[in-house]
Amino acid sequence: MLLYDKYLRSTKNLYSGNDDLFASVYCSNVLPSAEKSPIEPLLIAASVLGIILLYFIASLIRHQRRNVKLNQEKIEAEIITLENERRRIAADLHDEVGPMLSGIKLMISSLEVENDSDRDRIIKVKEYIDDSIKRMREISNNLLPAVLEKRGILEALQQLFVEYQKIHGIMIQFSYDENISLSSQRQLHLYRIIQEILHNTIKHAHAKILRVELLMNNKNISLYTEDNGGGFDKLDRSNKGKGLGMRNLHSRAELLSGNLYIESAPSKGTRITLNFPNHEQDSHTKS
Repeated sequence: MLLYDKYLRSTKNLYSGNDDLFASVYCSNVLPSAEKSPIEPLLIAASVLGIILLYFIASLIRHQRRNVKLNQEKIEAEIITLENERRRIAADLHDEVGPMLSGIKLMISSLEVENDSDRDRIIKVKEYIDDSIKRMREISNNLLPAVLEKRGILEALQQLFVEYQKIHGIMIQFSYDENISLSSQRQLHLYRIIQEILHNTIKHAHAKILRVELLMNNKNISLYTEDNGGGFDKLDRSNKGKGLGMRNLHSRAELLSGNLYIESAPSKGTRITLNFPNHEQDSHTKS
C-alpha cells in the first residue's frame, strides 16, 4: 500500500505544473490514430469500387464473346442452309433436268422429215439442247463441285481455273503447296471464297490476269490473289456499304477463323490476302 501511494505521488509530481508536457504526450499517442482513421473508409471504398469495375469489365468481355459466338453460329447456320439448298438444286438438275433434255434430244433425232428447211431446224434445236445440257452441267458443278468432294481442294481449283480460262479468256497463274490438307467443310469455305474472288475479278474488275497463291506453314494457311483489273475506291465502297459478294467473303473468312485483307485503288488492280489457322495441322502437332 505504501508503494502504491509513493507511485501516485511521483506521478502527480511528474505532471504537476507540466500540463503542456502531458498534452503533448496525449496528442502524440492518442490523436494520431484519430487523424488516420478517415483513410480506412477511403481504402475500403476504393477496394469495393475496384471490384465493381473489374466485375463490370469481365461481364462486358463475356457478353461480347457471347455475341461473337452467337453471330458466328448464325452465319454458319445460314451458310449450311445455303449449301444444302445448292446441293438439292444441283441434284435436281443432274437427276431430272439433264435426263429430260437428253430424252427430248433423242425424240427429236428420231423424227423423219423430208423437207430440208425442217431438217435444218431440227439440227438447230439439237444444238440448242446440247448447249442447254452443257450449261446445265456447268451450273450444277458450280452449285456442287463433285471433284471437290472426290479429289480435294487443289484439283477442284485447277479444274475451276481451266474452265474459267476457256470460257472467259482470263489468264490464271496458280501456285500452291501440295501438302495442304483441310476438312471437307473448310475446303468448301475456301473454295467458295476463291470462286467469289474469281467471279468479281471477271465481272467487276474486267482483269485479264489473275495470280493465285495458296501456301501453308506449321500454323496458318495463306491465300493471296492479285489481278490487273480496274480496281476500286475502298473509301467510296465503304460509304456505300458492302455488297453481297463482299459480305460472303467476310462471312466465309469468319467461319475459317481467318483475317481477310483487301487492298485496291482505281486503275491499280485488287490484292486480297486471307490468313486462317490450320487446325488440322495444329491437332496433328499436339498429338
